[in-house]
Amino acid sequence: MKKTLIIALFLALSLHAGSKRPISNSQIPKDIKVYVDKNFPDTKIVQALKDKNSGEIKIILKNGVKIDFGSNNQVVDIYGRGYGGKNLSQNLAKLPQTAKDYVKKEFPKSEIVDIDIDDKIEVELDNGIEIDFDKDGNVLKVDR
Repeated sequence: MKKTLIIALFLALSLHAGSKRPISNSQIPKDIKVYVDKNFPDTKIVQALKDKNSGEIKIILKNGVKIDFGSNNQVVDIYGRGYGGKNLSQNLAKLPQTAKDYVKKEFPKSEIVDIDIDDKIEVELDNGIEIDFDKDGNVLKVDR
């Protein structure tokens, strides 16, 4: 029984892990390219991966920033840190200015290393602090 369960779990993980495939630059949807060019003009796309099951696309930029796009080509997650270029906190067009101002004022020596956008905006700083904002950039919660 345990052996069967372990084999089934291994197969399920293997199938899920193999669902992302590289796609060529010409296969990247135009609206994704426009978003990257507008919000990250100082870097280039070095790799694009498409999930064959969900249609989601992960873009990896030369400066180390990764952007996940949902099946509707809307930004779902931005993470990583630019190497030698502008840091991520300067490039997050989806983050309302009020949220950027809050981070700059309250955590002037910290950088944003991750941002998740769904019904709220979750920001993680390089010092481990996580901040939740509403869609307008108002602070909902700070986890230190």
